[in-house]
Amino acid sequence: MTMTDEKLPHTYGEEWRRVCEARDWIKRYNYQVKKKGKRAADSWWSITKLDIERARGKAKLAMLLDDIKKEKDAAGGEG
Repeated sequence: MTMTDEKLPHTYGEEWRRVCEARDWIKRYNYQVKKKGKRAADSWWSITKLDIERARGKAKLAMLLDDIKKEKDAAGGEG
């Protein structure tokens, strides 16, 4: 068995990866708001969502948006 075949004890699961990705997109969006303003950030996010949908499909985009909503709700609506 090689290192790539076995599950390492420090390897995080899919759920944790999804949480981290959602938090990352929230941070990226907030950075865009701070740097360029809300209108430009909203435009950037619309284009980004289309790119994600093209690459992953509608179901995966919906899952990501749901994860982002959960993270925003858990943080008290910030972002």
